[in-house]
Amino acid sequence: MMRGGPARDNPPRPGCGGHPRSRIAVGARYHPPPVRRNAGLAPAGVEHLAYASFGSLFGRSAAVVHHGGIGTIAHALAAGLPQMALPIVGEQFDLAYRMERLGVGRMPTAQQLSGPRLEKHLRPPLSSRRILACCRQCRERIDPGSGAKTAADSVEEVLRARG
Repeated sequence: MMRGGPARDNPPRPGCGGHPRSRIAVGARYHPPPVRRNAGLAPAGVEHLAYASFGSLFGRSAAVVHHGGIGTIAHALAAGLPQMALPIVGEQFDLAYRMERLGVGRMPTAQQLSGPRLEKHLRPPLSSRRILACCRQCRERIDPGSGAKTAADSVEEVLRARG
């Protein structure tokens, strides 16, 4: 589950961690195939979307469960959400390990995850004061809108130094 928009403009989340009772499963991110709502792809109570932006999801969520990709990790950090990474290939394992070391989530050991096991693994990130504090700290330090300005300022600084 996720949260989004400009991270600083997200409304407070209600309830335990703030997640709504509905669940969302997101499919392909780019070039999504046409998908009918809940066309046998998701269990009852879960809405399958072929595509949804992080901004439209992260603002309504308590945590992010993802594959360990750098983009998802970065957006979740900016939104201040606890994470659970389930890496599949390549650098995802290293990135998920780094996310865990940063203190903003968990990477469960390789095992078949059922709904109850997933819930069991999500409880600690959602209830840990340390993890939630690390997530808040990341949200406060990351300004998603400042990248271009910071880059331009750095280029100008280098050019001034060269005379």
